[in-house]
Amino acid sequence: MERRETRAVIAAALTLCMMTPAAAEQLSHRAVAEQYLVETKVPNRLKGLIERVRAKQVAALGKWYVPSETRGPAERYVNQATALLSEELSWERLKEEFVDAYTTVYSQSELKQLIAFYRSPLGQKYLEKRPQLVNAGLEITERHLKNLVPRLEALSQTLNQALDQARSKQPTSNR
Repeated sequence: MERRETRAVIAAALTLCMMTPAAAEQLSHRAVAEQYLVETKVPNRLKGLIERVRAKQVAALGKWYVPSETRGPAERYVNQATALLSEELSWERLKEEFVDAYTTVYSQSELKQLIAFYRSPLGQKYLEKRPQLVNAGLEITERHLKNLVPRLEALSQTLNQALDQARSKQPTSNR
């Protein structure tokens, strides 16, 4: 090892030795939270999200009439947008924030129990079926929102009529 690397290793070892039990516990809590997030496939779900967004963009290009002379720029846009999403939503970039969130909500003991659950057959089944259930939930919500749109539009018209009536009753000011 080079002298600089040796110094870095010694400094790291001394730092670990001088850590208070509370600081060591916090590091351990964070490590367990990260283990939980990996166990529940959060990094993979982030990658999957990016791929779904990309697929929707590509599908949208297919639905729109995109002349061949503009197809190249449109595809470059999709590639650039995907690259930006991949950078911003990468596990490496978000990991510390996710760990912060989970260590705030769950104790180290609770995280260990959750990990044990997700390693169990039922937990594995839950992880396997979760995307299917999330999609079903989104479809149900979307279907109900579509039914709600005409009612919201009617309500909006009623509001506009009421606002028009209220405005017409206001005296005009002489300037």
